Amino acid sequence: MIKYKHHLLVCLTLSLSILSGCQTIQKDDLLVLHADAVKAYKEKNWEQAEKLYLILAEQVNKDSEPYFRLGNIYARTSKPDLAIQYYREALVRDPKNAKIWHNIGIVSLRGTTNLYIEMQRHIPVQDPIFNKSVETAEKLMEILGMNKKTNSKE
Repeated sequence: MIKYKHHLLVCLTLSLSILSGCQTIQKDDLLVLHADAVKAYKEKNWEQAEKLYLILAEQVNKDSEPYFRLGNIYARTSKPDLAIQYYREALVRDPKNAKIWHNIGIVSLRGTTNLYIEMQRHIPVQDPIFNKSVETAEKLMEILGMNKKTNSKE
């Protein structure tokens, strides 16, 4: 109960400082905020984790972790454009981080794969590009470990 009250007090303090225009949060409060963000992230409470990591990204601007986590949150909640945006922000802060490069590559490949699948829904089967789009989509899906038939016109 005491821990809950402490977290509630920290959340209220953070909210008040944000609303009052105060730009910095005390180090101890940041540590609690980070712990809460990690907990929400591990519990897959994406909405809460997003809110907390957005505050952390603003407050600890030089750290790549909040941006990386936000990229992951957006990737997992089907917001690929935001995922790529935040992965790029993470890369600015940590360009040698292989996980960030990997994740931005995966999100980009998924987007490209979806583009080729969507293309097949719109172009005629007789178009010479149609078969090429099926082939490309299948290869991309193989790379991503997806097992889905792409030719929606069969």
